[in-house]
Amino acid sequence: MFLIIWIIYIFFIGENDKPMPSSIISLTASIVDKHSLNIDEYNYSVDNAYYNGHYYSGLAPGTSFLAVPIYFLIKILFNVTLSPITQQGIGFVLTIFTTSFFGALSSMVLLKIGEIFSKNNYRNLLIISVYAFGTSIFIYSSVLLSRAIASFILILAYYIILKIKYGKYNSNLAYLAGFLCGLSVSFDYLTLIFIPCLLVYLYLSFKDVKIISLFFLGTWLPLILLGIYHYLIFGNLFDVPYNHRIGDEPMYIHSLGILGFTSPTIERMNVMLLSPNSIFLYMPILILSILNIFKFIAQKKFIYENIFILSTFTIYYFLLSLYYAIHWAGYANRFLLPIIPFLMIPLFFVKLNHKNNFFKASFIILSIISVYNTIIGAMKFYNVFFINQQNNYFSFLKKFFHNEPNSNYLVNIILSQNLFMDIDDNLKTLIKYLIPLALMTGYLIFFIIIYKKSLKKDQY
Repeated sequence: MFLIIWIIYIFFIGENDKPMPSSIISLTASIVDKHSLNIDEYNYSVDNAYYNGHYYSGLAPGTSFLAVPIYFLIKILFNVTLSPITQQGIGFVLTIFTTSFFGALSSMVLLKIGEIFSKNNYRNLLIISVYAFGTSIFIYSSVLLSRAIASFILILAYYIILKIKYGKYNSNLAYLAGFLCGLSVSFDYLTLIFIPCLLVYLYLSFKDVKIISLFFLGTWLPLILLGIYHYLIFGNLFDVPYNHRIGDEPMYIHSLGILGFTSPTIERMNVMLLSPNSIFLYMPILILSILNIFKFIAQKKFIYENIFILSTFTIYYFLLSLYYAIHWAGYANRFLLPIIPFLMIPLFFVKLNHKNNFFKASFIILSIISVYNTIIGAMKFYNVFFINQQNNYFSFLKKFFHNEPNSNYLVNIILSQNLFMDIDDNLKTLIKYLIPLALMTGYLIFFIIIYKKSLKKDQY
């Protein structure tokens, strides 16, 4: 299953010459080629930072450091270094072994979590397939950004905690879980939220000073290392690249309040939940998950797990309502990506038997809509990445067939070869549409087969 998901993510890898991927690649290249944290010779992006006469990556550094050994191998094996000409190809390879790899791996960790709560392997596989192909993890595993990796790290940390609670893992592994939570902040600063939320969950679940202390101590090493990185480039442990962005718009946004976080507004709250850019329009399967959370809290089943998931989502939601530029959060709000695998967990709590007709019908309909939306988003990535107030979910669907897919770097490379030079451009565009259509058809066949087997097993 992992290989299938990973290969599909690779197939949908899009353009990596945009500002944020460029900023990530630039730091990686500078570390390997120049042995330096500044990116003066690779300043190709408006998402870079400028401080004290030098340019730096304008993003959390985790993905750049993770990509260092891969870039080093590319350089050794192919004698290629970063330039505007080679950036697409280098970015493609880096994406394969970073965001695509760990995005796919997050599905496998979520599957292991499902096995803790459900013994129906078919249903677990079904839910994982919806997560892998029907949520924004698909979108952001197909481009060189950091949050898919942060999502993997966090869900792995939570899996370790659940195995300590339900699987009798050694309690000393709480240190590893804490280390992973701290490490996630190097990929996405906002995931710092998870540390206090998980501390509260640990207290409620264990009331064990040793486990709580080990987890808390585990967070410190990666956070200290991140602080040292900040100190080396900005002279301050707590300064971050977002404070020094060079683009006019990023500079303006991050000059407001604290790094662009101001006071909450009804408009921003509405953007995430009720507007045409709500995550529940792009991933309606999450509606079912939220309903299940309230249901199981009322029934006092898995109560601490459900309270943890709901409270963490609520805190994320509130903090993002403070962010001035939340309208530009991209497809299904990229800032919320780390919480998405957690929101899938409540689906494992419900059986697909004959007594749950509402759940069964809802699960089928919402899953198919979610997968359809996500596959469209994956093939049209940079048409949907900059979704905003004027370019929302409904306008995106309306305009879908007006422009050819602009993702699928691998497909574009194949179709540009001499073998396909004589093929009409309209036919090439049709091929680009038929590929995701074939994927959707294959997924529907898989869904029906696995769903029927799941129903039979849940009846026993």
